[in-house]
Amino acid sequence: MAIYRATEKLLAEHPFADLSVAQIIEEAGLSRASFYHYFSSKLGVVAGLLISVMDEVFTAASPFIVRPGMTLTESLQASIRGALELWTQHRVLLRVTMENWPSSDELEAQWRNAMTYFADAIADEIDEQRAAGALPDGLPSTELATALVWSTERCLYIAGRRSEIDSTDEIEWVDVLVALWAGTLKLDQDKLN
Repeated sequence: MAIYRATEKLLAEHPFADLSVAQIIEEAGLSRASFYHYFSSKLGVVAGLLISVMDEVFTAASPFIVRPGMTLTESLQASIRGALELWTQHRVLLRVTMENWPSSDELEAQWRNAMTYFADAIADEIDEQRAAGALPDGLPSTELATALVWSTERCLYIAGRRSEIDSTDEIEWVDVLVALWAGTLKLDQDKLN
């Protein structure tokens, strides 16, 4: 959708607070009426774009723990790396989302839904792996998955902010996040490297 491409391009060029609906309309080549037919504000555009991006991230990270022919640790590394590569591509949009979701009901609903979707899928995978004996029993999977997802969200926000200052990359956080997840899930730490 042209409006999403235009918005993400403009977010890379301008601080969100300075970005206007008029700029988005001009960049996308739309009429004001068309814009307001679909969106109530620039935050509404961000919320819509977020759905598409989070679907991409979910696909890249799936299945979160188990991949055919890989150990749990290798699967975890592949999932985190895939998610971080997309996260890096959409860093500005995701940072804007993280900074603004508390001020927009629509954006908050989309962000919470995305985080819940990830956490639910991870909790299901934890339960399956526990039932198969691949992961030890432990804390309730739902709470564990929720904590992992929101902890990762904060780590990626920090990594993204650092990358804008230090020219580093979120991909450098793969090993840190794998260690966080593996330790929490009680995977064999000797197999992490």
